[in-house]
Amino acid sequence: ASADVLYAEKLRGTGKAVYYREFARGRLVVFSARSKDYRDGVEVLRNSERIALASPRHAPYGRSAVAFLKRAGLYEEVRHRLLYGANTAQALQFAASGGADAAVVPLSLVLHYGKGRFWEVPRNLYPPIRHTLVLTSRGEGKRSAREFLRFMKGEKARQLVEKHGFGAM
Repeated sequence: ASADVLYAEKLRGTGKAVYYREFARGRLVVFSARSKDYRDGVEVLRNSERIALASPRHAPYGRSAVAFLKRAGLYEEVRHRLLYGANTAQALQFAASGGADAAVVPLSLVLHYGKGRFWEVPRNLYPPIRHTLVLTSRGEGKRSAREFLRFMKGEKARQLVEKHGFGAM
């Protein structure tokens, strides 16, 4: 399972994927460990000295965070205040530790972290973050891979996906 749909599509394109399906959509939030006002995440970002996000060069969530900033008309205003983490976990850590005032990160990470305040970014302000499930030709013959795939197609998996901050498909 991956949020890097480009890699999953590459596997499918080369014939290495025998099964390919989108199983969840990622959800973006503006997170802060310190802000008290979370009625409007855009205002929180405007008032933040440092804003953390995952590197858009490497992380799908980083690319979606930049798209959100642009669609919200914030990017030019805040681009000099952006602090790029190697991944979403590092971006969250920057905000959690005080290295950044806010972060644009996945809802799933914030729910797992369990502290701070967040504002969910409206889904029309960023491109879909597609999480895909791929079964490779190498895994096709493995019982555990087939069992996992069967589980992921079921209702219990859908409920878990939603519980942990993703939009289920």
